Amino acid sequence: YNLIWSILFILLIPDLYAQSDNANDNADNNNGGGTDPFALTVTASGPESLNFGAFVNVNGGNIVIDPFLPNNGPIADPTGFVMVKNGSGPLLFEVSNQATPFKVVNLNYAVTPLSNGSSNLGLTVKFNSSRPLTGNPTSYTFTINQSNPATIYMGGTLTVAPEALPGTYTGNVSVTIDYP
Repeated sequence: YNLIWSILFILLIPDLYAQSDNANDNADNNNGGGTDPFALTVTASGPESLNFGAFVNVNGGNIVIDPFLPNNGPIADPTGFVMVKNGSGPLLFEVSNQATPFKVVNLNYAVTPLSNGSSNLGLTVKFNSSRPLTGNPTSYTFTINQSNPATIYMGGTLTVAPEALPGTYTGNVSVTIDYP
């Protein structure tokens, strides 16, 4: 049996925590300053990373952190793994703004392979949101306003081959949140 410790780190792009568009910046400057009503605020809470836990690889398979089950930790195929240490639930972050009109927001992400330096594990990422998400597998659009922030959960599926080497596997998911 192979003991595998798997942790995935997420990076929220820091310069997007409060971002504004140029038209409003110019309007604010012409009116003596003020707060940009379209500035986005991104607040992360809960686990700091997707942590799939520590496990013994028996036959390989999938370990899932389901963004649709925010109170659950990783769920492993019982015929493929023996869990040694449980991981975390999905990542949670909220996107809000001070805009009275609705604002369309883009969420884009990229995944780097999980690696221990000599081998890789497969990873797919899934999102769930309190606001409807539309788009394709690596780019989503949603709408928010002052009274309707978006709560977004990020989970993923870790795919482990039966012959995967033991070790600590890490990777990154870069999430960019902005508006056009």
